[in-house]
Amino acid sequence: MKQLKEKWNRFAQCAGFNAQDTEATFALLDSLYSEPYRRYHNWVHISTLLTLAEQWKQAIQDQIAFEAAIWFHDAIYVPSRADNEQNSAFLAQCILSKSKLENKTIKKIVEIILSTEYTKPFESDDADTALFHDLDFAIFAFPIEHVLTYDRNIHGEFLSTHLFPENEFNIHRSHFLQKMLNRKELYKVNETRAA
Repeated sequence: MKQLKEKWNRFAQCAGFNAQDTEATFALLDSLYSEPYRRYHNWVHISTLLTLAEQWKQAIQDQIAFEAAIWFHDAIYVPSRADNEQNSAFLAQCILSKSKLENKTIKKIVEIILSTEYTKPFESDDADTALFHDLDFAIFAFPIEHVLTYDRNIHGEFLSTHLFPENEFNIHRSHFLQKMLNRKELYKVNETRAA
């Protein structure tokens, strides 16, 4: 957690947050990403994406927008809800309006977050958005034991909320995975496909 807090403080300084908003926002994000039912959409996922973004730094056009999207893209996450991305994007917009980021940068951050509603077709021509998707889906290129752990964690998130029975989860999950398999290309950037 200490390393994540340091990374957040560096980001917040680059974004132009004051000290109070820097602390308050991290506390809010910590409370969200630490919700007890989060088995996958938690700080581990955010930390993994921050590491991947550092590895792909040369390919990212707008570093600050890309990193902001990482911090906020799963901030609001309730299994089975269809408006998580919209709510996360709205939260990001509200908080980032207190920073010194330009409106066009905040708009890009919001667009990246909204694009992570993966049940919809990918329609962006923005290179950073395409790379963000590839890194967010990097788990599918990890060793099989990581993929199986990911799947168990998603399963655990949904069932821990008791919102619907396991057979219903299995149906929805298989539909989602089938959509991923039916895509012409899961990864959109040539370099990530080759990695």
